Amino acid sequence: MDKINKDIVSAQLQITRDVMSAWKSQILFSLSSLGVFDALRDKPLRHETLAQILSVPAESLRRLLNAAVAAGYLEKCDGAYTNIEALKPVLCTGNDCSMNRLLSLYRIWYKTFSRLEEAVRTNSAVENANEQRDANYYTTFIEGMTDYAQYRGRDILNYLDLTERTSFLDVGCGPGIYASMICKAYPNLEYTCYDVAPALEIARTNLQREGIRERIHFRIGDYHNDDLFGGPYDVVFLSHVFHQESSDCCLKIAQKAYSSLVSGGIIVVQAMFLNNDETSPLYASFHDLLTLLIFPWGRNYTFQETERILRDAGFDQIQAKRMSLFNVNSLLIGKKGNVSQ
Repeated sequence: MDKINKDIVSAQLQITRDVMSAWKSQILFSLSSLGVFDALRDKPLRHETLAQILSVPAESLRRLLNAAVAAGYLEKCDGAYTNIEALKPVLCTGNDCSMNRLLSLYRIWYKTFSRLEEAVRTNSAVENANEQRDANYYTTFIEGMTDYAQYRGRDILNYLDLTERTSFLDVGCGPGIYASMICKAYPNLEYTCYDVAPALEIARTNLQREGIRERIHFRIGDYHNDDLFGGPYDVVFLSHVFHQESSDCCLKIAQKAYSSLVSGGIIVVQAMFLNNDETSPLYASFHDLLTLLIFPWGRNYTFQETERILRDAGFDQIQAKRMSLFNVNSLLIGKKGNVSQ
């Protein structure tokens, strides 16, 4: 028998681990969807008691819980299961750092990713995340974006100085999470949320309890069809808008933003930018495939490509700001005219 090649075995184990990571994510989705983390919020429970609380068969739940312990999502002591303390804030609901709703969205996209070969063969999206025919999908999409933005999204405040700015337009504002954090940081700022009606309804609900409602305005619109965004504004903010659109559409949006700004105003583009070789960072590279799957014209752009779009729209003094390692987003900031900020 030929001697086993350690390099071959190592390569096989790597592929096996990669395949099993997909199974691991299904364990996480199931735990979250069944409500296991919330049920274990206050104290450890045996699987029989947990099964009664969750109204599921005890035997299959026991097997899921044991696999969850193996995967590192739960702990088990003396036959009882409990949350891992470090994961508890992000896996239980009701916390501003919770990922529970984002996991519901990732679960939908897990199925979407199973159609990746189809998308590559046809060079087309297999669904459209912006279509609102499925109200549940659209709500899950917006709520998932809320979880995505409301904790790590605060990092933007470390890289964006709005001290001298008084009017701010958020194009494609979604759930309005940035409106809340930015208005709280800048008490003199008037903030306009611009999006389609269903998104603005969710934004209104989210912002109603924030105590800053009087400084936030809502403008129903569609950046594809509207000639202008109103204004003039000191700042136009585009967060995760460009990756949904073709480069031609991005240019038109940037041109509309330019026309909506005062002289000396700035455009702020937040995105998961690819590096110029398009093979990194890892999350941005994977997200580029997601945009292929869920947006008809979707793609992730490089810093260089986005800067070119902004320059073609008339902006200059463009700055790239890579945010912290805890945040997959970065910023490109362009300026209209030569008036100092």
